Amino acid sequence: MNQNNQLRQQILCGILLISLFLQSCSSAINLSNQGERSADEQMEERIEITTMEGEEATEIGNFEMFPIELVQEILTYLSADQIKEVRGVNRTFYKLTTGYDKPGLLGVENRPNPIITANYWVINKEIDFRKDQLTKLTSKTIPSVAFYQLMGKVKNLPKEFWPYLQSTRVHTLDLGNNQVGDAGATQLAHHLQESSVHTLDLSCNQIGAEGATQLAQHLQASNVHTLNLGSNEIGAAGASQLAQHLPGSSVHTLNLGSNEICAAGATQLAQYLQESSLHTLDLSWNQIADAGATQFAKHLQGSRMYTLNLGRNQIGDAGASQLAQHLPGSSVHTLNLGGNQIGDAGASQLAQHLQGSTVHTLYLGGNQIGDAGASQLAQHLQGSNVHMIHLGGNQIGDAGATQLAQHLQGSNVHTLDLWDNQIGDAGATQLAQHLPGSSVHTLNLNGNQIGDAGVSQLAQHLQESNVHTLHLNGNQIGDVGVSQLAQYLQGSSVHMLNLGYNQIGAAGASQLAQHLQGTHVHTLYLSENQIGEATQQLLEKEYPHINWSF
Repeated sequence: MNQNNQLRQQILCGILLISLFLQSCSSAINLSNQGERSADEQMEERIEITTMEGEEATEIGNFEMFPIELVQEILTYLSADQIKEVRGVNRTFYKLTTGYDKPGLLGVENRPNPIITANYWVINKEIDFRKDQLTKLTSKTIPSVAFYQLMGKVKNLPKEFWPYLQSTRVHTLDLGNNQVGDAGATQLAHHLQESSVHTLDLSCNQIGAEGATQLAQHLQASNVHTLNLGSNEIGAAGASQLAQHLPGSSVHTLNLGSNEICAAGATQLAQYLQESSLHTLDLSWNQIADAGATQFAKHLQGSRMYTLNLGRNQIGDAGASQLAQHLPGSSVHTLNLGGNQIGDAGASQLAQHLQGSTVHTLYLGGNQIGDAGASQLAQHLQGSNVHMIHLGGNQIGDAGATQLAQHLQGSNVHTLDLWDNQIGDAGATQLAQHLPGSSVHTLNLNGNQIGDAGVSQLAQHLQESNVHTLHLNGNQIGDVGVSQLAQYLQGSSVHMLNLGYNQIGAAGASQLAQHLQGTHVHTLYLSENQIGEATQQLLEKEYPHINWSF
């Protein structure tokens, strides 16, 4: 009902607006067709911002009978593209939609006096000041209406423009890799207050503790809710200052990856979790180790945290155990512990606490988990919320794969990543037999030891499964195995198949070609096999709708 009422309002406003245009156009001058092209029009070519300049424009025309409040209400229903046309009707419409009395003004000194504030009139495109002709723009030559009224997403904004951010509609500012340093961070911090910027990227900028401190002290009076400070030099001291100013700020997403924060900085952050609005935190590559992980674990419950990245942090079984014990009762649903030093004991602890947690996505790739740890994880999948589990780059063999296979049915797992383990034909066979009746639709077995026998078993169970994405890159599959796979593609749900870096020759490729007709396959990777150029061209010619990679 509300949608119908809104649609009726939009139709009514459209009719009224057309009426206004018709009354005004009888005496209006088309601003965009007069004289030479202005600097505004040149700006339009560069960044698709349209402004108008021309001879004297007419006044409001014959629609003075409409209250200005009604006109304003009508205009708020229009999109940025529609407003671009409205601006060219006459001087009054130009003023209503830009806040300027006349078109063609240049420079940041010419601030608008907006009558209508509609932030959704900004153009839906990122403006990069390092591209094309934009590099030539200065604070004196930039079209005023473009700078203050039309830009929402901006990248590489030169420092000379920063003091004027408060009056713009810029909401997303990407200053990554700009050599900002502590001095620049301090300068920017003062200009964030009262600006519309809510998303700020300052990654790779050599910002240290001093710059982080200045940013921290100005967060509470800003609108920033997403802050990327990854790959800087903030250290424990800078992290501590950020931590102390998070309560009372709007920041809910914070990237502090690769900042040498260590356990001390992680401890400070942990202590302020429950008082802050943080729900997404990236602390990867910070050497927080078991001590830092333990502190985080103790403060998860009662916090808003639901996405936590602690990858590449030298966390071992002790840290994983502490995290595991505090997952129940927390809001964490996505946990990244990839690239640490977690073994079977840590994986076992995590497994035992999954069922009482809200975790649905678990990254454990690149650890030291073997068959015992995989077995423990497998036994606790049923009854948990886990639907994505990443176990690539571990030491899982056929026994661990078998345990995982036997517990897939009845679980919520739809994405199973087992790349770069030690799984052979026996493990692949067990996985194959348990795919039917499971929810698995994406299976990654890249970089294992699966040969023709294993892939043959997988093939025979595809039609009864939900698998649509199958990765078998970097195994030991030859023509016999791919021939078996080819015969079972029809009737299956498979649409993406990765068979790169195997031992497939022309015969196997020919078998694939014979069975692709009538399948759902749209993407097929066969790179680094033994398939000749003639066969490649034949496959591409027969199945032009398939995205081939040789």
